[in-house]
Amino acid sequence: MRFMSIPPFERPIEIPDFDFFVRSRLNQTIVVWPEQAIALVGYMAWPNDPEAREASKSSLRAWSEGSLVVPPRLRQIQSDWVRVADIFSLHYDLTVGGHQQRRGGPSVGKAIALGAASIRSRGARATNLWRDWRAYKDVAHLVTAATIVSAEALEKRKLKPFGEFGLASSQLQPFSDRDADA
Repeated sequence: MRFMSIPPFERPIEIPDFDFFVRSRLNQTIVVWPEQAIALVGYMAWPNDPEAREASKSSLRAWSEGSLVVPPRLRQIQSDWVRVADIFSLHYDLTVGGHQQRRGGPSVGKAIALGAASIRSRGARATNLWRDWRAYKDVAHLVTAATIVSAEALEKRKLKPFGEFGLASSQLQPFSDRDADA
């Protein structure tokens, strides 16, 4: 994937208050910008597999109608996203912190080695980190942003739930095994 074809928004989107934006979006179960959201999730989940991306569209589109059907492998893909976000963040930290200058500067390889040594989650071995990086490097910036927003939403939900009709914590990504029966 080198280019994404996402439909344009009808009008410019401005988000002056992030907390209000997250709360207002998660207080409802409908997808606000479905055409953009479906295309974006498709590119993020299957950046190099146009057939899988196309096959997932009907499942993703049904979410705006209340469907609970999860496209194949999406739970695993979101777990992979978290590891890619860790690699991206570690590389950023190495770059901004000026680390590794005497050893040729920061690199993805160094970030993966550091991640394999420090990430305590299941599956965070160097071979898996490299596999995930190769699969999602084109969308690493997007999956990192999605992971950060999801983590922030989960933290905000702990302090103040999203309302009677809003999303439950089990509906915030990434999916986990506890959602498998939902």
